[in-house]
Amino acid sequence: MVTLLLRLPTAHSYVTWPPCIPATNTIQRWQHHALVQNVTSTGLTISYFDNHNAFQGNGSGPSKGLLLHLDTVKNTTSLVASYHDPANEIYSDAQGSFSTIGDTGSWIAYYGLTPTAKIFGPGGDTRWTASFGPTFGTKTSNGTGPFWIQSYRMYKQEWHATLITNPTLVVKWKQGVGYVSWNGATEVQQWRVYTGSSSDSLVAGATVAKNGKFEVQLPVGKAASCVQVAAYDGATFLRNSSVVCKD
Repeated sequence: MVTLLLRLPTAHSYVTWPPCIPATNTIQRWQHHALVQNVTSTGLTISYFDNHNAFQGNGSGPSKGLLLHLDTVKNTTSLVASYHDPANEIYSDAQGSFSTIGDTGSWIAYYGLTPTAKIFGPGGDTRWTASFGPTFGTKTSNGTGPFWIQSYRMYKQEWHATLITNPTLVVKWKQGVGYVSWNGATEVQQWRVYTGSSSDSLVAGATVAKNGKFEVQLPVGKAASCVQVAAYDGATFLRNSSVVCKD
């Protein structure tokens, strides 16, 4: 059996809640991504993204991440923290997310129809802002407009990948250099170059650190006729590129 302990206002209700928030910020509307962060015998803490805006009423207040404590004994709510950037307020009409970043105490907010994300420190300070597309265009009088890029949610977490495809190698023979990349592979620390007069006579040469670069220039030499590179994670071999030979 499910017991209803406390009912919060609906996402589109124009109510003043909770009463502890200053009057200019009391209206919370059009929320998304409610998550339970902590549960005790007397209550729980929840987080959610408060759009605060919609096509029916944009510009009434900035979108923000909220952290609230619900006392299930007294059936009351209290504000724990409000996360927004006063220097760059965003008014998001729809969608959005707000979640913790591991156990760092930091939070990431994504602003739905506005393709922008912000990371906030444990104290609410803005530490990072990024946009991955243009903001939607000028709206018409009824609130619609030519939207471009949008997403529902964004997360920040560690990601490790070794691809099933081979690294890509391009050789500039006249310059005696090669360029290698492996889009999406996260574990590459260095590249080892193999050169020779044919694909069957390759000999190990220089080892070049990746140094966080997407594409790395490699010394090939002008005497080589064939080149191959190998990706390494320290002493661990990951994968070879295809052998590239002069025409």
